[in-house]
Amino acid sequence: MVNFEELANTVGQKSINGNIAITNTTTGKTDIIPFDNFSYTVSDPFANVSPTKMNVLYKGLDNPITASAAGVLTQDLQVSITNGSIKKVNGQYLVNVSQLGDTKIIIKDDKGRTHGEFPFRVKRVPDPIAEVAKRSGGNVRAAEFRAQKGLNAEMKDFVFDLKYQVVNFDMVYMPENNQIAVTNSDRSNFSNAMLNHVQRANPGDRYAFENIKVKGPDGEVRNLQHITFKIM
Repeated sequence: MVNFEELANTVGQKSINGNIAITNTTTGKTDIIPFDNFSYTVSDPFANVSPTKMNVLYKGLDNPITASAAGVLTQDLQVSITNGSIKKVNGQYLVNVSQLGDTKIIIKDDKGRTHGEFPFRVKRVPDPIAEVAKRSGGNVRAAEFRAQKGLNAEMKDFVFDLKYQVVNFDMVYMPENNQIAVTNSDRSNFSNAMLNHVQRANPGDRYAFENIKVKGPDGEVRNLQHITFKIM
């Protein structure tokens, strides 16, 4: 019999392999006995659900969570949610919720016994920020502004790497001593008419970007705040 001890710092199915050396005290001969894939399971001391990226769930996204229960093998866990769907991928769970408000994740074993119920808040993903020249408005030098080719929508300080597609916006060109012109684009790039106005940027001119619409990964179209630039 061999006693093996190791400090467990993660949950889940584990395995170990190696060699056992047995020395005969009479002859002094040592025999090496290999062993492979000795398996064991590490569980939390209590039933537990913990979000791996945040302490809330976001509507319309695959929110990753981990789930475990004391004395229950990971393959025997039954994890469900009262509002949304759960799928298991590579040892963790992806939770997708469709309604704002509150929801509850429930852990059971393969015999249907409940090991815990965990409430979560469901929040809306915040709006991205419209940017031109990596700015959301303000003063910009003429040469830098003339080099721009389009408008982007960027997420700021958000835990998920989300991409929003610009589907429409207006550009209002306000030259310091000339007539105002309004042009439209149905994509993130400037239209040809917009590019013509951008190339005319001179100190004192102003450019406003309005009616900005973007589409998120969930297909929802959102309206963003307008942004304004003054050419220096």
